[in-house]
Amino acid sequence: MPPAHIIFIPLLPEERVGHGALCPDVAGDITVTQQTIPGKPRPHEQITLRRGPPVLVEMAKALVPWVGPAAVFPGRRLMFSEGCPPKAICLGRAGRRAGGDASMSMQYVYHVCHVLIGCTEAYLEKRSIQMTERIGVCSWSLKPEDPAELIAQLTGLGLTRVQLAMSPMVQAPETWGGVIGELRSAGIEVVSGMLSPIGEDYATLETIRATGGVVPDGTWDENLAIAQGVAAIAQREGVDVVTFHAGFVPHNQNDPSYVTLGDRLTVLAELFADAGCELLLETGQETADDLLAFLANVNHPNIGVNFDPANMILYGKGDPIDAIRKLVDMTGQVHIKDAVATTTPGEWGSEVPAGTGQVDWTRFFAVLDEAGYDGDLVIEREAGDDRTGDIAIARDLVKAHLSGRSANVT
Repeated sequence: MPPAHIIFIPLLPEERVGHGALCPDVAGDITVTQQTIPGKPRPHEQITLRRGPPVLVEMAKALVPWVGPAAVFPGRRLMFSEGCPPKAICLGRAGRRAGGDASMSMQYVYHVCHVLIGCTEAYLEKRSIQMTERIGVCSWSLKPEDPAELIAQLTGLGLTRVQLAMSPMVQAPETWGGVIGELRSAGIEVVSGMLSPIGEDYATLETIRATGGVVPDGTWDENLAIAQGVAAIAQREGVDVVTFHAGFVPHNQNDPSYVTLGDRLTVLAELFADAGCELLLETGQETADDLLAFLANVNHPNIGVNFDPANMILYGKGDPIDAIRKLVDMTGQVHIKDAVATTTPGEWGSEVPAGTGQVDWTRFFAVLDEAGYDGDLVIEREAGDDRTGDIAIARDLVKAHLSGRSANVT
């Protein structure tokens, strides 16, 4: 069992509890270190539970994703602290021994355990509800002719969250320039935007490799101008996330396009950072390992990942479950889309309605759940003759998995 970490925010000395004697059978399994967290006036005490008490370890691990700033713990706030490791809960009190180390009484440990057990069901139920409220849909999946049609389609689906194609706002302002205001007036939230580079040809894998994203020199200036327009709109309208396909990331770092793509991506990341907007790269046109290496090489804090499990299958770039495990910590948004792999090397796979393809949704949501992912779940459908019906299927699939996750916790 991996260790679980609990971060205790120290209170003033007079508020501390006595640490008492640790039970002999677990004394060797609890170690305490202190760490300084940026912006915090006092050191934080990190208690690592290596083996037991097992129920406390499990409750700590299970509750991490659901802890929020308003949750109450014995008269004090239960909260996350900036800079804490992923597996962390701030409980608000701890004892301290001379010499700077900290300890806590087993009575207090088991009291914590009791409270965590009592709160688990409520937290999981609350988070399940919150996550179902984070379901949205990509506007381009509905192929609307104008904002009024988009609003009618979203209303018919019972969805009030949308990822909006923002390039048309720059390219066709007479039709789409006021769409965000119209959506908000209809009670629909724009959770993110989409930047669509011009000149892309998706006819075959080879044509999109040659024309995709911001790699081609012939379209870079115009794509940069569109990105500048989108960034300006995002800043004005308060859209804080924009996603796009950057283009194929070469496996070989000596490929000239590797440097070109990195340089251009840095320009775009700075552009959107200045607009107060995070830039997310959509997955699929490279393996998870290649994307991780590329992002490490670019090393820009304003670049994250929009994870699309179907794209991993469509492009033949690996198992989406393995990929999300590797990329989940960088993932700011998820697309809900499904696909079946091709049996002919060099050709596309086939996009299919969610739940009928090769994405293992149970395992997929389990990875998100374990990582404490709380971003948006945006349905994308780019094929098929009944997109509205297929989007409804995807919506129901997500709701079923989220409610099942809550119901199955023991």
